[in-house]
Amino acid sequence: MYSVSTAGEVISLRQELYKLKMSREDGIASWFMRISEIRDQLQDLGEVMSDREMTTIVLNALPEEWGNFISSICGKKEATPFQDLWSLCKIEESRLKAKFDVGVGEKNQAYATMTKRKGKFGKFGPPKKKKNMAKIQCYGCQELGTIEEIVLSSIRTIRKEEEKKTTSLRKWRKLKGRSRRRRK
Repeated sequence: MYSVSTAGEVISLRQELYKLKMSREDGIASWFMRISEIRDQLQDLGEVMSDREMTTIVLNALPEEWGNFISSICGKKEATPFQDLWSLCKIEESRLKAKFDVGVGEKNQAYATMTKRKGKFGKFGPPKKKKNMAKIQCYGCQELGTIEEIVLSSIRTIRKEEEKKTTSLRKWRKLKGRSRRRRK
């Protein structure tokens, strides 16, 4: 079948093909030419690679930015022929280049749009108006425009005590209701 040197070459070429990765700087045409050269060398040695295997190799070697493209190819019911994959990759490359060339301006425009939406007051809206203290009467001294801290703190403690009483009363009624049910 194979001679020792031929078997070694096949293994070496297959390893090279599987390790081959497309960098962000590589163009799709030159990268596909390199893959095609390796595939042709394997065919000259009698090793035929199927379209499905070549598609898998290509998709595994594409950079992360191509994630949506890879998902769309993998989602197809039928395997994509190698020649069709090459043309699809060229289209995707031009789309990605256009996206990244315009992307810088779009980011600045998106920032400008966000700041326009926020307005001059920021994301929380206009500042809230302070209450007119002249119209408020103090509980402690009965004067307009002053609120004594002692009065406020006593109001807070009274409310807390009332809340404790109501919660303990609720608990007591709940327990009392349970004990009556048990007696019946």
